Amino acid sequence: DPRLKALRIRNPLGEDTALMRTTLMPDMLKVLSLNMNHGNQEARLYEFGTLFDVSTRTQEGLVAERPALSMGCYGNQQDFYSLRDALLTLLSQTGVPFTIQTAQEPFLHPGRSAMILSQDQPIAVLGEVHTDTLEVYDMPERTWIAQVDLEALWAQASPLDRVQDLPR
Repeated sequence: DPRLKALRIRNPLGEDTALMRTTLMPDMLKVLSLNMNHGNQEARLYEFGTLFDVSTRTQEGLVAERPALSMGCYGNQQDFYSLRDALLTLLSQTGVPFTIQTAQEPFLHPGRSAMILSQDQPIAVLGEVHTDTLEVYDMPERTWIAQVDLEALWAQASPLDRVQDLPR
C-alpha cells in the first residue's frame, strides 16, 4: 500500500506531525472523534488538503503533491447515502461520468463501502468506518467518511460553457 510509505520530516514540530500525509482519513477521523466526544449530536465536515506521494517525483525530483478532499459525517440524519449523494452532486456539477463499485479498504466496513471510478480511474472512496477503527479513535457512533482525488476529478471534468460578459 503506497499510503504506508510516508516522507519523514527532519525537524517536526511534534511526533504527530513527523510524517507528510499520504491520506486525509486519519485527520478527518480525529476531528469527527473530537466533535463526537464534545457532545455534538451531528456533524458534516470536509477538508481540502495535500497528499504527498513518495513513489512519484516531479521533473525537479521533488515528491509529488496531489490535492484531495475528505468528507465525514455522523448523527441521526446521516448515513452512507447522505455522504454518497454529496459526492454524486459534486460529480454531476463537474460533468464527470462515473461508475460505482465495492471497495476494499481496511479502515472501512466490508460491504458498506464503495469506490467511485471515472473511465476506470479511481476518483473517490467512501463508506462506513469499521468498528475496529471507531474503537481506536474512541468514537461511540456510526460514522461515514470519504476521500476524493481532486486531480483525477479535474482531469475528467467537463469545461464550463462559454462565459459572456454582463451588459453595462
